[in-house]
Amino acid sequence: MTPEAALSRGLAELAPRLPAPLPEGAPAKLMAYLDLLMKWNRTHNLTAVRDPLRSVSHHLLDSLAVLPELPPGALAVRAAACPASRSRSRSPRAASP
Repeated sequence: MTPEAALSRGLAELAPRLPAPLPEGAPAKLMAYLDLLMKWNRTHNLTAVRDPLRSVSHHLLDSLAVLPELPPGALAVRAAACPASRSRSRSPRAASP
């Protein structure tokens, strides 16, 4: 089984328990995240799980399994609240008066 197939199967099993459907394109974004995790894991030892197939269940699906237990709106985070979402083109001095 491929990681993509494992993710698709896992999401299908998890879907009935989710409070809302995952956004359009979520599986592709999750796979892109997994690709980056595997890439940087080779360099920085981010996780002991090295197999992409095992990473689907141990990282992606496990992290999504908590969604039914979160209160409504718990994931509604405003982009303005995240420093990384600010434009990188602005210099630190531009933000100060």
